[in-house]
Order: sequence, then C-alpha cells, then structure tokens
Amino acid sequence: MKISSSRLFNVLLSVILLFFLFMNISSTQTATLPYDPWADINDDGKIDIKDIAYTAAQFGTFGDPTKNVTVINWPVDEEGNLKVSIIHRSTTFILLKNYYLGIGESHEVNITVEGFRNVHLYCTAVNYDSQAPPSFTIKFGVNVTAYIYSTIIPVDTFSMPGGVSSGHLIKSYTVMGSSLFVFVKNPSTRSTARIYVYAYLTT
Repeated sequence: MKISSSRLFNVLLSVILLFFLFMNISSTQTATLPYDPWADINDDGKIDIKDIAYTAAQFGTFGDPTKNVTVINWPVDEEGNLKVSIIHRSTTFILLKNYYLGIGESHEVNITVEGFRNVHLYCTAVNYDSQAPPSFTIKFGVNVTAYIYSTIIPVDTFSMPGGVSSGHLIKSYTVMGSSLFVFVKNPSTRSTARIYVYAYLTT
C-alpha cells in the first residue's frame, strides 16, 4: 500500500507531539507523599528509578532490620569537647519529725536512694540530759530483694549536743547503696528526746 508523504508527515508529527507531551507530564508530576530520606537509597536527594531498581534487586532477602546511623553533627565547643546538658534532680524526705524517743529507746528508719549520687542529712534533737545526748548511726544497704540486703555499709556515727535547744548538724554522704538507714538511739537514763531528721537527695 502506498502511503502519501503528507500522511507520513502527519503521523510522525503526531508521534513527536505525543512524546513531548508525555515528557512534560512526567517532568511536572509531583509526589503525593513527602520526601522520605530512608527511601532514598543512593542519597541523591530524590526518589527515582535508581532507588526502585536497588530495592527490586534485594527482593526476597532476609536479615536484621537495624540500620547503622553515623552522627556527624555532635554539639561540641571550640575545643572539641562534647556539650551535654545534664539534668539534675533532687528530692527531700522527712524521715523523722518530732519523733519521741523514751529513756533508753532506739529507732531505725530507711528510704530508697537508688538513682541519686549524694545525700545530705539535717539532724537535730532535743533532750534534757547533756551527759547522754542522742546518737545517730548512718548506713547504706544494697538490696537483693525488696526486704533483703546483701551488704550493709556503716558510714558514720555521731552524737548530738545535749540540752533543751541542741541546734542541728548537717551531714553529707556519697550514696553507696540502694537504701539509706538512719539508726537513732537515746542513751539517757534520765530524759526523753525528740528527733528530727530530713534527707535531701541529689544526682
């Protein structure tokens, strides 16, 4: 069959127009989803056929999905030291408040100090026997279970000044276990005592 030159020209022109129309649509088409850097396999800033080809080549494989990440923008100062802000926390416990100790009596109280670095104790006592003031023994315990301790570590023993108004003592310790024990004794054979103990814990 003989095809006229004008008809052949029209066919070729139509093919060329359709080709450029398709190219224009393809180049102006926008993605419906935001850019996902994890899907950009070759890290060239765009998701295209190269990324799809790599993923298709890995089809059917198995392994650990954990991804290795290299952090390159660590916050450092001018000398190259890592700048990290440590959030400090603190809390206050009332261990004993106006606690009554009779003649020759003793009492022990404990609190959990796990997660803290330092403990500061504010201790005061009021008694009427200057010759036998109340005594304090401070210990740390390492828990095995909630009520069983593998190690008890005595760290300090001290006595309060005697008298009606005895003042106070502030003691500071580094935490050496999961629990803090405060043992208080009134050794007097003549006078009762009232005890105050506050604990301030810091990280």
